[in-house]
Amino acid sequence: MRRRVLLWLGAAAPIAARAQDALDAVMRALASVRVSRARFEEAKEIAGLGGTLASAGVLSWQAPDLIERHTTEPFEEILTIRGERLTYQRPGQNIRREFALSTAPELRPLAEGLRAVLAGDLPALQRDFEVEFSGNPAAWTLRLAPRAFAARAAVQRVTFSGEGGTIRRVETVGNESTTMVVTPLP
Repeated sequence: MRRRVLLWLGAAAPIAARAQDALDAVMRALASVRVSRARFEEAKEIAGLGGTLASAGVLSWQAPDLIERHTTEPFEEILTIRGERLTYQRPGQNIRREFALSTAPELRPLAEGLRAVLAGDLPALQRDFEVEFSGNPAAWTLRLAPRAFAARAAVQRVTFSGEGGTIRRVETVGNESTTMVVTPLP
């Protein structure tokens, strides 16, 4: 029996090493993207609503820490994370709110996790999330489960899928479950 376990562990080690190599390659590819823009289409399921809400717009990333989600449909809404500040705007209703991420313990790890994925920063991801990777650099999936209880109360899991340094799909499971399809813009 012991011999079988040792043989199994010996066979599993190269597989684990290949998965780690693939994850490292994906993180390097993501880190190489310093500026990006992409169109998104999102379907959001809200408990008790009995249907989905669709939205669309443009996502922007500028390393090291600027993320902007500019929703254009069904209404204009802009969410910007820059450094430690989060800004929410609804220009059509003259609404603008700004606050420090440190004042929102349920949002901070999620914002930092998104930024860490875009930056290809695996140590930052592992600090705030349980990380599960599958695939290879050409077609990969990264599943994140927040470590912080406050964040997990809102979002149990975020799954990113992509190709090389490009994210193609983001799914969240939580109070509001969403599926976002991402199409890079030139």
